[in-house]
Amino acid sequence: MPPEVKESISPVRFQPDAGMNSYEFAGLSFQCDQLFGSHIVYSLSSQRCRPYDPSLDHHALGFKNLLLRSVVLSPSIAASLSTVDSNRWLVRQSFSSWYPSLSLSSGSLMSVNISNTQNYTSSGSGGSNPSASGTSFQPTTEIGNSRRRISQTQMNQDNSGLVPPYTQTSSYLQAYPVLTLNWQLFDLSRSSSISASKEQLTASQFQALDQARQTILSVATLYSQLQASEYQIATILSLCVSSQKLLERYQNQLEQGLISKAVFLSQRSNLELSKSQLMSAVATYQSTLEQIKVSAMISQMATNFVLPQTLALPQSWPISLDQTKELVSQYPSILAYEHQARQYSQLSQGSMNGYWPVISILGYLTYVGTQGSQDYSPPQQPSGAWSSQVSNYIGLNFTWNIFDGFSSYNQARSYASQSLSYTQQSLAESQSLLSEAMSSIEEIKYTLPLLTSLDSSYQAEAQAYYSYLLRMQAGIDDYSVIFQSQQQLSSLLSSYSSSYQNLFSSYFQLIALTGMHLNASFFHQYQDGN
Repeated sequence: MPPEVKESISPVRFQPDAGMNSYEFAGLSFQCDQLFGSHIVYSLSSQRCRPYDPSLDHHALGFKNLLLRSVVLSPSIAASLSTVDSNRWLVRQSFSSWYPSLSLSSGSLMSVNISNTQNYTSSGSGGSNPSASGTSFQPTTEIGNSRRRISQTQMNQDNSGLVPPYTQTSSYLQAYPVLTLNWQLFDLSRSSSISASKEQLTASQFQALDQARQTILSVATLYSQLQASEYQIATILSLCVSSQKLLERYQNQLEQGLISKAVFLSQRSNLELSKSQLMSAVATYQSTLEQIKVSAMISQMATNFVLPQTLALPQSWPISLDQTKELVSQYPSILAYEHQARQYSQLSQGSMNGYWPVISILGYLTYVGTQGSQDYSPPQQPSGAWSSQVSNYIGLNFTWNIFDGFSSYNQARSYASQSLSYTQQSLAESQSLLSEAMSSIEEIKYTLPLLTSLDSSYQAEAQAYYSYLLRMQAGIDDYSVIFQSQQQLSSLLSSYSSSYQNLFSSYFQLIALTGMHLNASFFHQYQDGN
């Protein structure tokens, strides 16, 4: 990994500045931005709070750096790249069929010891083995000049073919290595095999790209969910703080006999409800953060891991429907299916081409070496004899698989059906992804004004809530107005958080489907843009 990449994807340790406000509530510690608690800014998306542990250090990582880290360190992407590398070598292997093959085999190494005793000869009339004529060992070469003279003398005296008994012994060590040359000059199935391996490589490359996009989409979606949790925590924490203050005021009024105990108990119930919502938001935040850390291979568990960049609300989808459809049609998984279909189409063609004859150059170079001796006894056989022989052959070899029980034909039909299957899967994938893209565009189209309306409604209700507090202190309004306002703020918060997550899920989904790059203006930089 290049040093600059390793440095950019490493979390940076930092010390919280004075602009970060710390709060303690319900036994939890929170860090909020400098706008939190301001009565001037009531916007839901302008205040962020996150839980933290005061005893641990702080580490931060930017949004794009987080995505880069998730891709670089992803085991699934690494596995996909290894598959690409494997298929690249298979392509080179298929191209090697154009070159001749040269092999060396050792043949065999034999140690032979033979002892044969007989009293007959094949020479002359009637020379045969009377016990198994035509089946037992019939020597054709007489051994030794003296034995030949004896045999001839005896044959002159007796034409029965029998001679005085003699023994033939053989003892030798023999080896014959063979050098084989095979060069296929004409093979119609070869080009199909090469094309199939190339299509397999291209398909694996698109599958690796699809895996990278899915990884980025997953982490980016988790990031937007984490940020929505921070907005939710900030809003609920603000409600909890104001509810706590209101409960303390009611406590004083109850002690002075100005309000009934029912009003006090209702406010305490409302505060406990807000606390439960805060705990739920904190649990969602911690769960999402852990998913991000695992996806990005961040093992620094004993630390406050902060993702400070703020995602700005995106504008309307910047390209037309026709352009979106065109980009979605080029999605990696769709192209991977198309190339897999072509791969099996080539394999089918290669199987059918296997019925054509194959012409090749076939050559042999053989060396036979023998060490040992062969003689008769008595007397004793000599030792140290040896011999060698070199022979070669080269010529055109013609091979034609005329009939194989339709094995290659059936295999070709199987490959053709598999090719059609991948073609249909490509169409189905294109249909599914196009449906997701159109759905996401509609989601963005209507969610953006919805979020604007919810934020405006929240700002108005938040201002009204603080006005109600002042009016209640002046004795103009009663508790019921405060309670209704708190319920309205909680409802607006829940709707905004859900819509916010749906918006970014749709937007990131579209970015993944079209392969568009994130615009630099898409993000608000925080501090040094880390």
